Amino acid sequence: MDVAVDNDRFTTCLGDIVNRRTRSEQARPATDDTANDAHAAIGRLFEAQEEISRRIAQSLHDEASQMLAIVYLELASIARKSPAPTSDRIDRVIELLDAMCEQIRGLSHELHPMVLEQHGLQPALNQLAKGVSKRSGLEVKVDCGVTDLPPAIEVAVYRVVQEALTNVMRHAAASMVEVRVWRTDERIHCSVRDDGIGYQPAKQESEGGCGLGLVGIYERVDSLGGECHILSGNRKGMELKMGIPL
Repeated sequence: MDVAVDNDRFTTCLGDIVNRRTRSEQARPATDDTANDAHAAIGRLFEAQEEISRRIAQSLHDEASQMLAIVYLELASIARKSPAPTSDRIDRVIELLDAMCEQIRGLSHELHPMVLEQHGLQPALNQLAKGVSKRSGLEVKVDCGVTDLPPAIEVAVYRVVQEALTNVMRHAAASMVEVRVWRTDERIHCSVRDDGIGYQPAKQESEGGCGLGLVGIYERVDSLGGECHILSGNRKGMELKMGIPL
């Protein structure tokens, strides 16, 4: 992962991660075997994380939906036996429950996007973009023409885009985001670019920071032998770029 200056656009944030890792690696002998073992261990951690997300999403879908269905039936029964003013208030409660159900469905899909398993990366990214636009008002454009990727790479690209869009919503003050995924001969590439205020460390740290999310992106991509770059300039937006070998 490079840290370089290009006029007033510069690669940032992940530079600290690289520097810390470089100092750590210089402090002890390293071999290809230890590096491969580390990548494999991190890969297993992400696989375990995906399995936990799948179970939580399934519980939300099954158990929460069943409980809400019971609540709907009880409210409908009460409304039939109540005078108009009370019935109107119950209708309002049902509207709030409808919104809650929609939020639960969205959360379940983001925790474990079944569309990714069933239909592939492009439909999953389109669904993610639609959800982000609905919640935040951002215009999210997706350009993804790749198909038939290995499952681990599809999951990695989806999670990287998901985390990048979360950072944009929280910190960028942007109005538009472009997501691009493309393939060269032996690599898959992804870019997430916004038109916001750019990376501002002091502001983002005061708001809870984006460091852990970016570390997660880096570790996930690195475990697959890939690399990440972040380009940012003050008031000129931010772009996250990554490449993973196929």
